[in-house]
Amino acid sequence: MSKEKKYINFQPLVSVQGSSLRHFAGDEDYEIIRDIFIAAKKQNGIFWDWGNDIEEFKEYYKYCHNFDPQEQFAIAEINGSPIGTLEYFWQDSDDPYQRDFYCNFFWHPDVTNTPFPEIMLSYIEKKCHEMALKMKTDRPLYLNARCMASAKERLALLARNDYEPLQFSYSMVRDLSLPIETHQLPEGIEIRTVQPEHYKSIWMADHLAFEDHWGEVDNEEDFQSWLHHPQFQPSLWKVAWQGDKICGMVLNYIDKDENTNSKRQRGYTEGISVQKPWRKQGIAKALISISLHMLRDMGMDEAKLGVIAQNKDGALNLYLSLGYIEQKETTGILFQKPLHP
Repeated sequence: MSKEKKYINFQPLVSVQGSSLRHFAGDEDYEIIRDIFIAAKKQNGIFWDWGNDIEEFKEYYKYCHNFDPQEQFAIAEINGSPIGTLEYFWQDSDDPYQRDFYCNFFWHPDVTNTPFPEIMLSYIEKKCHEMALKMKTDRPLYLNARCMASAKERLALLARNDYEPLQFSYSMVRDLSLPIETHQLPEGIEIRTVQPEHYKSIWMADHLAFEDHWGEVDNEEDFQSWLHHPQFQPSLWKVAWQGDKICGMVLNYIDKDENTNSKRQRGYTEGISVQKPWRKQGIAKALISISLHMLRDMGMDEAKLGVIAQNKDGALNLYLSLGYIEQKETTGILFQKPLHP
């Protein structure tokens, strides 16, 4: 449903004649969001499958935490024509112990060499600062912004504003037409069919496994969102148990809509984790190889996953040993700087 357009008073806008910022106005804005995102992808040579369908954005905002689209989302315009989108939200992390404010913004290539990208970032920073002033927390506060390595103008913008690179990640793909080696689980460890009564234990084990990584603090709201997410496909999961303890898991899923739109058959081997007492025993390797066999038997042509280059447990080398190929053109960088309220 469309709503009345409410405009935002932000003084730096006077530097661009005819420019304005307005709040989210309802469903009609999803087409604008998609079109600007696609234009930004093309400008920066980004070939993500995600973001070509309006429904994908609706799902994204539906499950975005600590985010009110009526207040924390805006569309930038020049003479009434949309030229950019921006949003901001926050999230707590336990390693390191801090509160992160995320700054997401995209602009149309036509305004790359204008003050608009700088104006959008400064607006987000201002709003995050205002939000932080109202919070009661002992956590250090940080501003975060993500950027593809190919997005040179955005890289330059973040550098000018004192953001520093913190984390590098990219995609890896496994061709399922190639031979898949079989790896066995250690004796006494078995895969069990996932039942609804296992969901909470699996969710908790997954987050416990990453408590010393780039983790976040989770709660019942996060759990409920996880249960209703399109990637929640427990029939495809491979979860290893020893007695009544979860040892490790691969939370596989297939995005049927993406496969239809891209005219290929791809499965995802994501949510890979092993609990500390069972690490270095080949559990992850076995679960992934079993998952690859399953996806191939289901008619998939390839498997994909994302990896953080700084992963502390050598995940990159594990994936390479299983036949995954790095897609360095998908390298994303997380930038960060302190937020001082």
